[in-house]
Amino acid sequence: MSTNNYIIGVNGGKKEGHTSGYLKQCLDEAEKLGAKVKLIELSDFTLLPISKSAANPELDTPEKIKSDDMVLLLQEVEKADGIVFATPVHWFSASSEMKIFIDRLTPLENAGFLLEGKVAGFIVYGNEAGKMNALMELSATTNNMGMISPPYSMIYLSNEASDWAAKDIKLLAHNMFKLINCIKKEKLRFGYE
Repeated sequence: MSTNNYIIGVNGGKKEGHTSGYLKQCLDEAEKLGAKVKLIELSDFTLLPISKSAANPELDTPEKIKSDDMVLLLQEVEKADGIVFATPVHWFSASSEMKIFIDRLTPLENAGFLLEGKVAGFIVYGNEAGKMNALMELSATTNNMGMISPPYSMIYLSNEASDWAAKDIKLLAHNMFKLINCIKKEKLRFGYE
């Protein structure tokens, strides 16, 4: 099946860590469905927190950001139909890399709500109660930015053996793919008219 769906996976953890491995499984499944995919390892990029960057999130648009590598990531995010946000749990929440990345998506709001209608999925890996905190933070923030999540889009994993993890990772890819197709087919819009 050939499509022009583009799904990126953003890893806020170690390159060869558990989170990255699960994210790769999800992207592999999306690719089998016909999507173009790209893995973005945040550890490969220099991302400054808003207070240290030249960006002013209240005023800036993606074109104005020059202080670090975020402009490159914003270009990929703008092109993507779907984004899988993957993070390990750090102190009961998402990793600092993922938090900075999410904060730095703000210029897409200022440029005309460019995240609206993009499909979001989430993979969180950790061994403490922070998994749910991280999922709630990520899903609430991306929803507030106009992104949409399909059913079963919040996957939380630990190092305990799990028969369902591989099934859920594949289901995430399938449901994101289906929702992207529905949005495109129906030309759905979700913001203010």
